[in-house]
Amino acid sequence: MFNKNEEVKKYWKKSNTYSTLGYISLLGEGVGAFWLASKLNTDNLNETIAPLYVTLGFATIALIFMHSANKNAKKAILNYNKQFDNRTSFKLVPTSNHNGVGLALKF
Repeated sequence: MFNKNEEVKKYWKKSNTYSTLGYISLLGEGVGAFWLASKLNTDNLNETIAPLYVTLGFATIALIFMHSANKNAKKAILNYNKQFDNRTSFKLVPTSNHNGVGLALKF
């Protein structure tokens, strides 16, 4: 449905790209956390600095990409929904039955 509108398609594609990069960064964060966990039992604390920075760096990058993906997905959805702003989703129709005459909302 998003392919019909070029602006929506652009935002949605950008969202998918950022989401993929975010998941790759999360994978890097997991690898860094595993590396950090393997170095925590060493006596030399200097060996834990590099894995700590790798883990925190990938976590920061993943956070930035995931935020951008969510922001672009939101823009795509809001842009898509903008086309329905001038339409009503219900009608007021007159009706009658054995109870009498009245108005009904038809969705």
